[in-house]
Amino acid sequence: MGCSYNLPLETHDRNERFAQNLIAWGKIANRLYIWDYVTNFRHYLFVHPNLRVLGPNVRFFVNNSVTGIFEQGAYGTLGAEMMELRAWVLAKLLWDPTLDDRKLIEEFTHGYFGAAGPHVLAYIDTIHDVMQAGQQPLGCYEEPDRRFMNIETLTAAWAHLKQAEAAVASEPVIRQRVLDAQMPMMYAFMIRWQDMKQQSIAKNIAWPMGNDPQAVLADYKARAARIGITRVSEPHTFDKLEEMLKLPR
Repeated sequence: MGCSYNLPLETHDRNERFAQNLIAWGKIANRLYIWDYVTNFRHYLFVHPNLRVLGPNVRFFVNNSVTGIFEQGAYGTLGAEMMELRAWVLAKLLWDPTLDDRKLIEEFTHGYFGAAGPHVLAYIDTIHDVMQAGQQPLGCYEEPDRRFMNIETLTAAWAHLKQAEAAVASEPVIRQRVLDAQMPMMYAFMIRWQDMKQQSIAKNIAWPMGNDPQAVLADYKARAARIGITRVSEPHTFDKLEEMLKLPR
């Protein structure tokens, strides 16, 4: 629980104690199980760039005599960030840990998002590249102050998601999937609305969201209702959304 999921468990300095403990247990235990965390329990709907560590972490477990793995995600609601992608990749890896996790991510994005797949993948890479550029930890109970939370990265990421939407404008089923995939980025803008607004002005970067935060919130809530989102975090039901976002009125 105290580990970082920004980089693989055996590489981030915050994980050294856990990694050494696991290696030691693997040498003496013949029934070793792992309960792993693959979401942000404090903000289910926020961006959580841990997709690149899923494969390395599963293989680290398996290579150290782990025989059972439970990957706990956003169990309390539908609509959590990249829920379908994360579940599918993990299912594949747990069946066969030797699979190439990058290829699995690419296979899913192209299969699930169709012509929008390359743009969704570009969005994923934009967020992960910035997050992994430094040693800032990424835990499973994180507040929205991650490295990627700057106007340059959020604007670039949002542009990829809007390109994804445009690429499947005539395909309603896939377009809806893209709209769902946009929601964590909408959440990111909303939960740091005033800060991001000030950054956009200071850096002369065009503001990519609408100027009315309440209109963006209304759009977000309509999308959430369609999906059936019931919680914003492990302890908080969806009716606490506005309280958590603290948007200006």
